[in-house]
Amino acid sequence: MRLSMEEVQKMKNWFTNYVNELSELGKKVRDIFSIEEAQNLFDTIEALQQENNDWQELYYELYAGHSRLFKDFCKLQQENEQLRAQIGEVEDKGKISDGYHTFNELYYHRMILFSVICNHHKDIAWKSWKHADGTMFDDYFIVGITTPKGDYTYHYQKQYWNIFDVKELEFAPEWDGHQPKDIDRLLSIIPDTDYHNPADVEALIKSREALEQTKGFIKGIGCYCNYEGEYASQCQPCFIVEQINKALAVTDKAIGGKEDV
Repeated sequence: MRLSMEEVQKMKNWFTNYVNELSELGKKVRDIFSIEEAQNLFDTIEALQQENNDWQELYYELYAGHSRLFKDFCKLQQENEQLRAQIGEVEDKGKISDGYHTFNELYYHRMILFSVICNHHKDIAWKSWKHADGTMFDDYFIVGITTPKGDYTYHYQKQYWNIFDVKELEFAPEWDGHQPKDIDRLLSIIPDTDYHNPADVEALIKSREALEQTKGFIKGIGCYCNYEGEYASQCQPCFIVEQINKALAVTDKAIGGKEDV
């Protein structure tokens, strides 16, 4: 039976008082077992009792923490099983959506975009039914483009073979170690020269013709730069011609023509 600290203290007080009250018996008891020894014994019991109480409090604290962790673990396990069940209900994982597109749609979009790049750069694009070592995944082919920074490739299912109108190789080039993070290699195929929209160039040419006509008309008016008086440094026809020449220079540069007028 476990004694409380209060019970131990009561026994200690009772024993001390009892020994002191029985003088004759107390003397004999003190001769055999001193009060100091009895007090030391009770002190030891109290210390052990206190230590036991401390361990008990620690046990309850750890037990409470363990209970919380166990409950949290059970909750997470339940949520994980529910999530697995939901994913399992989707037979085709490609139908999993982010709310806007499924995986299948995103893969198809990527393929179409890559085919546009390859078909526009036929001179550096290729496709093959085999890797460099002669292997290939079942019902797949590899298509790639050789950029100034190295190759970049994708594997696609055989039904998409004809979408890539590029040269066919018996074996694909040796893999150079490129990874998905190397997608930036595709940026290196963009030419440094500016792109000119044909419609914009045509409009600029017409604008240039109109400027030339206006310039000829102004020159036909004549100038009065040689006049004396207040107009000597303010010949308007010459000023207008000068501005037209600047506009012609800018226009010629934009359409890739001559810059000197």
